[in-house]
Amino acid sequence: MAVSSYPPDADGERKQITVLFCDVVGYTARSAALDAEELLGEMRGFYRICARIAAAHHGRVAQFLGDGVLILFGHPRASECDPHRAVSAGLAIVDKIRRVKIRRGCAPLAVRIGIATGEVVLAGARDGRYGEMIFGRAPNLASRLQQLARPNTVVVSRRTRRLVGGVFALCGLGARRARGFAHSVRAWRVMHEHAVALRPAKCATRFVGRERELRRLREQHRETLRGRARIVHVRGAAGIGKSRLALAFESTVRTPCVRLRILCSSEFRARAFKPILYDAPPGRARAALRRGLYKFAPGGMRERALLGELLGAPPRRRAWRPLDALANLVIKLSRRRPVLLLVEDLHRADAATLRALGALVARARGGRLFAVFTSREGFTAPWPRAATRELRLGRLNAGESAQLVSAVFGAHAPRPPTRDALLRAGGGVPLLLEEMSRQELREMRRPQSRDSPQLVREPSPEYERAAAPLVIPDTLRNFLNARLDQLGEWKHFAQLAAALEENFRYSLLRRIAARNGMDAAAGLAALAAAGLLMQLPENCGDLYAFCPAVFRDAACAALLEKTRRKYRLQISELTRTNGARR
Repeated sequence: MAVSSYPPDADGERKQITVLFCDVVGYTARSAALDAEELLGEMRGFYRICARIAAAHHGRVAQFLGDGVLILFGHPRASECDPHRAVSAGLAIVDKIRRVKIRRGCAPLAVRIGIATGEVVLAGARDGRYGEMIFGRAPNLASRLQQLARPNTVVVSRRTRRLVGGVFALCGLGARRARGFAHSVRAWRVMHEHAVALRPAKCATRFVGRERELRRLREQHRETLRGRARIVHVRGAAGIGKSRLALAFESTVRTPCVRLRILCSSEFRARAFKPILYDAPPGRARAALRRGLYKFAPGGMRERALLGELLGAPPRRRAWRPLDALANLVIKLSRRRPVLLLVEDLHRADAATLRALGALVARARGGRLFAVFTSREGFTAPWPRAATRELRLGRLNAGESAQLVSAVFGAHAPRPPTRDALLRAGGGVPLLLEEMSRQELREMRRPQSRDSPQLVREPSPEYERAAAPLVIPDTLRNFLNARLDQLGEWKHFAQLAAALEENFRYSLLRRIAARNGMDAAAGLAALAAAGLLMQLPENCGDLYAFCPAVFRDAACAALLEKTRRKYRLQISELTRTNGARR
């Protein structure tokens, strides 16, 4: 599906994105009932609503299509949260449209929204005058899904539904016929966002490694029980297991205590304290927590008012400072009984939450407060570094990585070739190892041919897929694309390097980079600084490799076949030239 007119020589790349298609209901009847100038004013208001909400959710309007709007999430920069952002944006658009003032004599303005996730080809003119094109199944599917939606509802595809997890309440619509698609498509209507995040089962796999880090957390926690407040800041790269370590530690705490958890997200930056409410217990559990905290909470009216608001009570007008009240509440609670506070993903926290935590850190002297903060590398805390104990997480070693892969496969462990391929692909990063292993296990359980459509419930010990390349699961595509997009101008250099052999020589990379107008030395330094490249042992010469290796697969998969053939031809020519010289 093309969103505009473009020249035929546009460059492009493959990428998984989430597409939102929003269409005005009854536009033809509306255009007949309104004067053309009145219709223009109304549609401009509709466009502004969509554009503002898309920008607030990190989406980008690809084009206004008369009575519809096409919004992309994941381009030009990808994020792990793109499907969540798209669904949140869809609900926000519907909510805003419902509150739009209606002209006298006109039917209420209503929209239908369809959302689909999938791999597309994004192309743009070299001179940048024509914007971009988008080709693939996802835009067409999003358009068809919005046709299945009722007025002022959001409908998502199967892949989007799988990626948003349990954050939204969904209602299955079953398999529906969609124009232009040979097979029926399954669709789900989004009912609402859960008041509480139903987080993925992070503890589904046996906890592997991190014994030293876990022991250090226990030692610090014992100090807290003696009346010395402790705050431990766990740092590490994306997917390295920071939250998994915090949850594993929490499960080992047997001392009765108040347990508080704050989940930070970039979606909450415009909503102060939303992370705290977002991770409160659901339903009756929330009411029970409210009663329990009121029972032993200090008697200050400010703290009680804030506590009630955080736990879902209607907000009250107040002239006092809520940040101070939040810090005071936690500190006073810790003087009555032990408090365990987990704050995940500080790098995504909104400004109000960071200020509240800063006030808490500044006042955490005595009391039995033990807090674990997690963040990615590069996050700069707004409080003195000496105020917290820092704990850095690195990659798992080879033995721990093998244990994690075996834990995912269970009794049906893969044979050595497949296991080694998974270990190279994961590179010691727990998230990559787990997701790649789960995907491989799913591939092993799929039918082997059209002649055997029945599912293989359990992979047989003799079954081996070593010859087939590993499949990157959808759950990792946004994660990998986000890491590659963070390279900025060096992303194309990473794709060039990925077109080489698995272990490539710098001398060959330098010559190919020069032919394509790239600085190999600077590019190599950028990839190494991002943790995507490593130099092999000295006895291997100038050999380099992607680590984790799955980034090489992701970078290479983003290349168009035309570009890939061009790089391979250049590699072949340079290799023959070197052979002739020798």
